[in-house]
Amino acid sequence: MKEEFSFPGLTFSVQPYQKLEHGGTRICVDDLLLLLQTQKKELINTNKTALEIITLACIVISLVSLVVTFITYLFFPSLRTVPGLNNMCLVISLFLAQLFMISSPLFRSSGHKIVFAFTHFSWLATFFWLQVCSFHMYRVFSAKSRSTFHGNQTKKVMTQYGIYAFGLAALIVGANIISTLIVSSGKFSGYDKISTLLTYEKAFIITVIVPLVFVCMTNIFFYILTAYNIHSTPNVENKTGNRMHFSVYIKLFSITGLSWLLQIIDMFLETTMFTYVVAILNGLQGLFIFISYVCNRRVLTMYAEVCCKANRQHSSRSSNTAKTTL
Repeated sequence: MKEEFSFPGLTFSVQPYQKLEHGGTRICVDDLLLLLQTQKKELINTNKTALEIITLACIVISLVSLVVTFITYLFFPSLRTVPGLNNMCLVISLFLAQLFMISSPLFRSSGHKIVFAFTHFSWLATFFWLQVCSFHMYRVFSAKSRSTFHGNQTKKVMTQYGIYAFGLAALIVGANIISTLIVSSGKFSGYDKISTLLTYEKAFIITVIVPLVFVCMTNIFFYILTAYNIHSTPNVENKTGNRMHFSVYIKLFSITGLSWLLQIIDMFLETTMFTYVVAILNGLQGLFIFISYVCNRRVLTMYAEVCCKANRQHSSRSSNTAKTTL
């Protein structure tokens, strides 16, 4: 026979137990500890499942938003300036990072090592492309190189940015693989654990946290200098859209940079409501980019003009068809 005990937020049954003369109940401490551990594991599993569902839902929304954003830039050539091309590379990197992250549980054995390596690369590329975006704004508004980029100059600049962002990400991933192989005498590749991205905790600190902090610090530096240049020359570059890009980048970095830093803090804490907030912020980064770059007056006006033009063409064809019939 089992005895049921109830406490605020917790109810459990235990067997065996001993009734005492004064009405109390005596149970074995080992049985109680084992039961509490079981209850805690069940609660953790429940929270983990709920967190996984919320994270997956947010990332799916983010991926769809990133696809729509990328298509928008493909559809309107006028958006494909250097800042626009930087945005497209940022979108691609974040899309791959989130896609690899949610698809990694589907892979086992050597497959998950490859996926984890590409996940690591994609997140690093996302960090560095966000840094490139802030650097380019500083470059545009700096006193020595305040100019626009056209034609071959755009290709040259984008090649330089691509080599930096993708090249540095690949260099860090390669260094992690080589150093792990050396330290482990060839036993590990750096992406061997299924539950975590990297094999060693120190490697995570060096190859993820350090680059992220570096990007955040340099972005703050570039934004401060850019804001100073804009303030000191208020009439410069007012018609090119660069001011709009600058304000959007500040808002975007405030959200993404903060969410990444909060994610690092949450890694050292137990699962709480804070964990869910961080998961939502990180999962919806693609939606934030979509809202920043697509849901604005300029792009919505461009879509409206396309729709009006299509309606006029349809009306014209219908009118010509009616005249031909008569």
